[in-house]
Amino acid sequence: MRSARVQHAKKSAEHPLVVKLDAGKYKWCGCGKTKKVPWCDGTCKGGKPVRFVLKKKTAVEVCNCGLTKTPPYCDGSHVSCRKRKKSKNRKR
Repeated sequence: MRSARVQHAKKSAEHPLVVKLDAGKYKWCGCGKTKKVPWCDGTCKGGKPVRFVLKKKTAVEVCNCGLTKTPPYCDGSHVSCRKRKKSKNRKR
């Protein structure tokens, strides 16, 4: 899957969206323009959301910050981002 360096509307989200999803098809926003973070709502007209299918009801951790390298799932990238922010604030 492609790397997803997007800045979602809630780019301050420092944690994944942990949710139980029913079996079915889903679209995770890959452009960051959606108003329904992290789900694609078609706002960008022509973007390429990350589509995924769940075969059964499953609890998942969906990326909510847009930094994951394993879209649509959280890979913990938000943690390293948070550490950089803290170190920048200490230097000031």
